Amino acid sequence: MTTTMLALALAMTLQAPAAEAAERQVRAFVDAFNTRNIDGMLALASDAVQWLSVDGAKVGVETEGKDALRASMTKYFQQCPSCKSDLVWLKTAGSRVTALERANWTNRAGVAVSQTSLSVYELKDGRIQRVYYFPAERDTPRPGQSARE
Repeated sequence: MTTTMLALALAMTLQAPAAEAAERQVRAFVDAFNTRNIDGMLALASDAVQWLSVDGAKVGVETEGKDALRASMTKYFQQCPSCKSDLVWLKTAGSRVTALERANWTNRAGVAVSQTSLSVYELKDGRIQRVYYFPAERDTPRPGQSARE
């Protein structure tokens, strides 16, 4: 093996534990979300955590700081008590974990619906620093179900 190949193999070996730790952090954050454990979510986030929405060329800051995230999550859970999120897949690149998330909830008519969205979790010093959410795509409706439900 060449020196370059050995260096590459070593780098890949060292990155695997860091990637696994980052993915565990994101899974724990989503698990806390699903159990409405806001304190658990905040324990995994940095003090300056930002929740951002990406819409085309615009990125909007939805919340900044733990207090704002707490207030936002409290209101969100009151408005959507059945909302949960499943991580369909995760991919780690450096300090960022990209996920395909499927949000599930029961609408006002009592019908289970879902949508998927791409999210990017940015970690710094072992804490979630930023969460970027891209526009959601509504999942294909089931037979007899309106796409608006």
